[in-house]
Amino acid sequence: MALDPRPITKKEAEVMKFSDYLFFTQRLTCEDYIMLLIMQNRKALEQYYKDPKQKSEIHVAKAKGLEDFYRTPFGDVLINEQKVFEKMRAADPKVDLDSLLNEWRRWHVENLEPFCTYSLSTKIGKEMYNRRIEKKMVARHVASTFVGNGDTVCIPEGSSGTYVGLAIGLLYEKVTIVTSNEPLLREYRENPQFAPSFHEMLAIGGHVDDLIAHGGVSGPKCQEQFEKAIQKDPGATVVIMPVSGLLPDPGPHGLDDATCKLKEMLIRVSLGANVRALIFVTDYTKHLPSRMSSYGRPLFNRRGEWAQLLRDHRDRIRIVTAPPPELRRQTTLQPLVRQVSSPLDLSREEREYEEIAQTFARSTRKHEKSYECSFIEVFP
Repeated sequence: MALDPRPITKKEAEVMKFSDYLFFTQRLTCEDYIMLLIMQNRKALEQYYKDPKQKSEIHVAKAKGLEDFYRTPFGDVLINEQKVFEKMRAADPKVDLDSLLNEWRRWHVENLEPFCTYSLSTKIGKEMYNRRIEKKMVARHVASTFVGNGDTVCIPEGSSGTYVGLAIGLLYEKVTIVTSNEPLLREYRENPQFAPSFHEMLAIGGHVDDLIAHGGVSGPKCQEQFEKAIQKDPGATVVIMPVSGLLPDPGPHGLDDATCKLKEMLIRVSLGANVRALIFVTDYTKHLPSRMSSYGRPLFNRRGEWAQLLRDHRDRIRIVTAPPPELRRQTTLQPLVRQVSSPLDLSREEREYEEIAQTFARSTRKHEKSYECSFIEVFP
């Protein structure tokens, strides 16, 4: 049984377009759906089908203008095709274009689905669609357990941080977000049903990610702004910490020097300030020693420094992760008290994760006789 998720395909990476939403909610018949899609490129398609011999003329290099190549927005096509729209209104007399658009936008909020499209040619774009099940599970748990109305939450770069922001937007209305997370800022700007969920969204500036790997900014200016946001009175109450890898020893990892410096600063400043919770958000693929070469480098260089931080701040540090699918199927118990019903059915990497989970659970338990620990696994 393979632990790695299947490679992301173009189909899986697509967002739920307005046209698809109307079709899959059975507002449109298959025939009407296809007809309206064709109508989005009506002039070009009519010319092509009227005389296929002229298809060579349908070429951007020969166009005097690009108007004939642009798609008409689906909503405009819909309301212009009165017969189709009247059929929809016959089923629901109150339906109009604005209500349908708001319903579609709200669907993204309620399902923690990205509203924007992210390029699969970038690392952050792939990560936005990769392991979405686990990221949504972790995000919902973090938002519902550790965040409340009135909080100020700091969220740096990283797709896991984006999903936590999406979950906060679903559950609350009076949370202030301080973030350098570009996908989260895009979702805030582009989805009118998402933006009102927050008291305020404050953008952190700095050095733009050159390789579009992390989906955010870094550098001295970024660090300075985060530090001020955390330490001011009142400052941040919760800090979210996405990482590329997290092992019992040597601890959290970052992919490059810039993000490592930012994350290390955020950890130290948070633990030195009045932050209620510093929450590391991960999934099972971030806890495998066999994958350590892909995690980048540890944030802390001195041996035992991470373990000491865990011991000194176990009342505020939380590690929230999602176990592998097979472990989620077999059990819902925390590592210290569970028995896997079919351990022989686990893959090598799943057994590797289970060993690391047990180590984390022992090292972060509240006290010797307690099963409560700071390493939290989320189950469906």
